[in-house]
Amino acid sequence: MDKLKPAAIFKNKMVLQRNKEILIWGQGKESSVVTAKINDKEYSSVVTNTDWCIRIPPMEAGGPYILKITDNETEFTYEDVMTGEVWFACGQSNMEFILRNCPDYHDVKEEIKNNQDLDIRYYETPKQSYFSDNFGENEENSGWSKLEDDNFDSWSAVAFYAAKKLAQNLSGITVGIAACFWGGTSASCWCDEDTLLSDLALNEYLTDYQSQIGNKSDELLKNEYLEYKSQLRQWEAAQAELLRKSPDLTWSQIAEKIGPYKWCPPLGPYSQYRPNGLFHTMFSRMYRFSKRGIWYYQGESDDHKPRLYYRLFTRLIECWRTLCEDDSLPFIFVQLPMYSEPGRENETSWAYIREAQQRVYTTVKNTAMTVALDLGEHFNIHPPVKSVLGSRLADQTLALCYGHSDKSGPLYKSSFTQGSEMTVEFYNSSDGFEVRGDYISGFELASYDKKFYKASAVIDNDRIRLTSENVAQPVYLRYNFVNYADVTLYGKNGIPAAPFRTSLTDE
Repeated sequence: MDKLKPAAIFKNKMVLQRNKEILIWGQGKESSVVTAKINDKEYSSVVTNTDWCIRIPPMEAGGPYILKITDNETEFTYEDVMTGEVWFACGQSNMEFILRNCPDYHDVKEEIKNNQDLDIRYYETPKQSYFSDNFGENEENSGWSKLEDDNFDSWSAVAFYAAKKLAQNLSGITVGIAACFWGGTSASCWCDEDTLLSDLALNEYLTDYQSQIGNKSDELLKNEYLEYKSQLRQWEAAQAELLRKSPDLTWSQIAEKIGPYKWCPPLGPYSQYRPNGLFHTMFSRMYRFSKRGIWYYQGESDDHKPRLYYRLFTRLIECWRTLCEDDSLPFIFVQLPMYSEPGRENETSWAYIREAQQRVYTTVKNTAMTVALDLGEHFNIHPPVKSVLGSRLADQTLALCYGHSDKSGPLYKSSFTQGSEMTVEFYNSSDGFEVRGDYISGFELASYDKKFYKASAVIDNDRIRLTSENVAQPVYLRYNFVNYADVTLYGKNGIPAAPFRTSLTDE
């Protein structure tokens, strides 16, 4: 590299994290001195092995500023720069789900138009699965946008709703969203090689990948991928033409006319679904950007290995915190909602993912879990109502990071048996419960034989008492431990009780 080049995330309208050290980095001419100037102060770094990184001391919230970066040969000037709160929005398709597809989008658009004091800004890391010839060009074409810009409707809906509530509670503070996601991706795509190699159980992700690509040459794998991309572009063009003529066509109607969506590319070194791939082509391009913490919504695409998810998710958090040089970086994630494909309601793959997520919350410091059990749809893996979820995510953020009161729902604490009755105690239930429906559903009891039967539930102040005519001596208990079921039990604050089971050996 013989020319100065700041990282792609540095653009006009960016938001820099307030009250934390700010990193400005990029590439440049070996041994040259790179200087950054902001708020009339200058800071410098020497280019070593073509890389440079400038550390700017913490700044209070404010702006707009002008940031200038120069090596005395080339200069970059960035305008309308703010210091405020920056949150990374990461995960897969439900974090990627755009605002325009939410049912209340037009109401939100009108609200934003009438509220000029709300300053939220958005950056999306370009989706690139390998280092192609136009990789750098795609990064250069990325940029930060504001609420008044034309692409506001393509922002992550969950992140927007969370940022909106955060900004409203932090009056006058700019909130920045730095998005880094890709639909259908496993958490194994977003961590480095050492994360998977250092854990024998997680080696399975790597061995599975190798067995699937076999001994195919790199040329063959690349040609397979490029052919897939060509077919996908043709399908998308046909879809766009159909929607132009008939905007109300459903997904299934489109598939009937032009065939099913060509969802999954062939696995290989060019696929976004390979282990460790997107860590290098996306996350590594932006993780040094200073931020308050991480918003994370993922897990759906790891339901084929649900019993490994606790280890995988824990290691991913550890990996990211190590890279960001912050062992207590706040990590606020969404627990998967109810969902099932037809006929798979009683399966438990998603239940194990939810259980793993709750174990992460209870064992990994400075994390928070946003319960979304009631926000799923039976046969729709992408429920479009994201405003409630974003609001809950913001509540968890405000409680963990900004000193607001905790608004969590009931979480399993303990249980004990007296005769044929089992009593359950919860955290966050001191105000009691709310039942939505004719009765409390979802509880099951089992004796030593581990055969579960539906249980009748009775509220007793801040506890719940359970019995089943088929279980004389309750030993095991589980609640909504299935892929999909009705949700009827809530805290008085409107947050549903999180699913659980009392033993990891109840099978």
